[in-house]
Amino acid sequence: MVVNGTAQLKSSVTVEGYSMFRGTVSVDGYSILRSSVIVDGYSAFRSSLSVDGYSTFRGSVGFDSTGGIVLPEGSTAQRPASPEIGTLRYNTTFGRIEYYTGASWVGLPGDCSTSIASGGELAMVDGNCIHTFKYSGTFTVKQTITAQVLVVAGGGGGGNYTTTNANGGGGAGGVVYAVNQTLTPGDYAVTVGRGGVGYPWNVNARGTNGTNSVFGSLPAAIGGGGGGSTGVGGGLNGGSGGGSHNGAGAGAATQGGGGGNITVYGNAGGTPGQNWCASGGGGAGGAGGAGTGCGNGNGGVGIILSISGSSVCYAGGGGGSGNSSERAGDGYCGGGRGMGSTPYYDYRVFPHDINPVTKGSGTPDAIPNTGGGGGGGSYWHGSASGYLYDQGGSGGSGIVIVNYPRP
Repeated sequence: MVVNGTAQLKSSVTVEGYSMFRGTVSVDGYSILRSSVIVDGYSAFRSSLSVDGYSTFRGSVGFDSTGGIVLPEGSTAQRPASPEIGTLRYNTTFGRIEYYTGASWVGLPGDCSTSIASGGELAMVDGNCIHTFKYSGTFTVKQTITAQVLVVAGGGGGGNYTTTNANGGGGAGGVVYAVNQTLTPGDYAVTVGRGGVGYPWNVNARGTNGTNSVFGSLPAAIGGGGGGSTGVGGGLNGGSGGGSHNGAGAGAATQGGGGGNITVYGNAGGTPGQNWCASGGGGAGGAGGAGTGCGNGNGGVGIILSISGSSVCYAGGGGGSGNSSERAGDGYCGGGRGMGSTPYYDYRVFPHDINPVTKGSGTPDAIPNTGGGGGGGSYWHGSASGYLYDQGGSGGSGIVIVNYPRP
């Protein structure tokens, strides 16, 4: 069939041989074209179209139906041997639409698919697939990817004492940040560390250390050190060390394992100071604030990364406490505030929100899944809006994030 002018076909069309339309084509019914088709003008097919041979449309093609276009599909092994540039098909191996550039097959941007990798909470941001693990699990890779991986351990709890004196803030969980990691098909165990415990006002105790976070064979992120207690001893060693009170040492940073494409972060707790004001726990980005002057015992700063798809501050230290209403320190980057009056909060105020300046917690408890250290506790009770805080703050749980370009 050769048509040199406008063709308007109101019903079904079946053409068994070669077809050429040099003008506008409008087909309102079902069309079957069993051989090669060339259309030089505008084409509108308002119902189903089946073409068994090679087709060339040199003008615009309009589909007025509310249905869809069914693309050819097949596995990677079934790709055409000699495809034309721009050839479009659905790849059943990868679960995506792909096109041929003349040099290679490229997947169209779209949702990330579990046919690539699975595990955790899956999202796509700016063309990257992001798997977030807030709890332990398994990351399953189904085709080789090159990824960046963030591993943050649980933060240490804040220290506490039953009578007059101040206690150290918990250290942040250690951080392992790996880039250009080739992950081949298989299962990768993911462990997300828990935050350490801060004890009640009537218990003399250091805060406990957070627990480690691990991804596959990467170095473990080490749990943050517990904050020191006036009645027991100084801050504990950890990924970042716990803060302390006067007369006892702060915890050291024990995070290791860096080198090559792997960077690790951890810092010591702050230098202890006077009796009434304790030092902050160490953070991923810096040591805890010193307790040498009341109000200076802030938690150590954390690190800001965009691996989650937005800028987030992780692994800040917990603030050291004051004796009662004396000056205490604020937490940084998820870390809890110390009991007492901080640079940002009055000693009576414990809002359940994020400090807009330090990105720490408005309460002694660190923010979950940040790896922040808990704030130092006090024997002296403080309350706000009916909520009573009477202990050292708990450390924040850790997190593991895997980010890779969508293949």
